[in-house]
Order: sequence, then C-alpha cells, then structure tokens
Amino acid sequence: MQIISLLSDWQNQSVYGAWAQAALLSRAADLRIVELSNQIDNFDLPHAAYLLNISFAKFPEGTIHINYIESDKKDKKILIARAKGQYIISANNGFISMLDDLEKVWFFESVETPFNYINLSADIAKRLSMHEPIAEFSKEINEYINLSEEYDKPSLAGNMLTGHIMHVDGFGNLHTNISKAYFDKNIGVKNFRLFLRKHDDHNSLQTHYNDRPETEIVIFFNSSNYMEIGLNKQNAEQLMGMKLGMKVIIEF
Repeated sequence: MQIISLLSDWQNQSVYGAWAQAALLSRAADLRIVELSNQIDNFDLPHAAYLLNISFAKFPEGTIHINYIESDKKDKKILIARAKGQYIISANNGFISMLDDLEKVWFFESVETPFNYINLSADIAKRLSMHEPIAEFSKEINEYINLSEEYDKPSLAGNMLTGHIMHVDGFGNLHTNISKAYFDKNIGVKNFRLFLRKHDDHNSLQTHYNDRPETEIVIFFNSSNYMEIGLNKQNAEQLMGMKLGMKVIIEF
C-alpha cells in the first residue's frame, strides 16, 4: 500500500486538508495518507523542512511526501525530489533546497489554467505510486529556488557549539537541530555546559524524561537522534521562556 504524507500550514480549522486528501483518494482509493503536520506557522518553510528531515527515517522507502506550504508560485513549476529513497513533491519555493541527502530533482511544468496545485500534486503522486518512470512526465533539473541559507544548521566557533530550537511539540518540549552524530563528532565524551535563556549551566545528558525528578530540565537525544530539551511533566516553552528559533549554546 502506498504511503503519502502531507505537510501544510492550513491548521485544523481549514477545509484544504480534506480537499487535498479527497484529490488523492479520488485518484487512488487504496492510498494510506498520513498527516505529518498541518500546524506549521504560515509560510514557515524551514520549520516544515526540519520536520520532514527528522521524519525520513520513520517512513519506508518509496513513501511520497507532499508539501502544500507556499504552493501558489507564479512559475507553475512543481518539483519532484528523491531523498533517502523517498519522493517529495513541492512547489518551486525553496523547500526542496532545505532537505537532507537530496539525490535528484525533477520539475513538472503545468499548462493548466487556473493552476491548481492540490490536483496537480495528486496527479503526480498517483503516477509515482504506479511506478511510472519520472522521466516520462518531468525533466531533471539542477537549478531551482535555493533558500538553504535560511535553514538553521548547528555551527562551531572555537569551543562553542550553537544550535537552534526548530520545533516545539504539543507538550512544550523543545526540539533542536543538533543531531547526535554532530554532537558526538564535535563534543563526544568531553565535559560540556549547555546554556539556555534564564536556565543555564546544564552539563549532563539523560536518556528519557523519567531520569530527572518532576519539573526538572531534561536533555537527551530523542528517537530521531536530535537533541530534545524539556521539563519532566511540565511545559518547557512556557516555563523556560524558550521559543521557536532561539539559540542553544554548548560550551565544551
């Protein structure tokens, strides 16, 4: 069964999510549709790219991901990318440039008027799900809108590693862009101090929330292998004053 995941900034009160699913199911009723998130802040492509990057490993090879954020672009190009053995459909808006481990990118140019991204992306998803060769309905491309500089990545300066809060989940836990691989490569077993706004000087990692008493700060690498920061049984975003985009600094 073909899995298709959806990313949007439509929020729960919008009907567009239902329309997108209806467009897909009207073309192939046996699809399994997963809403990766519809709670992205309006037009926040970096946030959406982060969620997809940390989710690739959770999906099987051949999964199709559709990005609906900023899909009303004037050039009428729809990009199809392959990364980690999965396919991503997006408007030519910079989203694709923020994804990890891109293998190839193609473009499909619509001649339809008016341009209807929901229907066209569903058409492409159907063709991909039927294993139709991409070259038969699109062309490989090397140049497309590149916004990769707007995608925050961790950085090093001397003995300071700087990351950012990239996602806040429904419990108020803070998800960073510091991967375990990046941490192990640059810090490893060295002593370190992690600084957070109003709550600084933390020097240990845990494995899960119950490693610390209730209301205390917990820092660990989650199942996506990215650093997560929270308060046991409390809302870290509210009580720690940390917000999306804020810095996390580690001195080692």
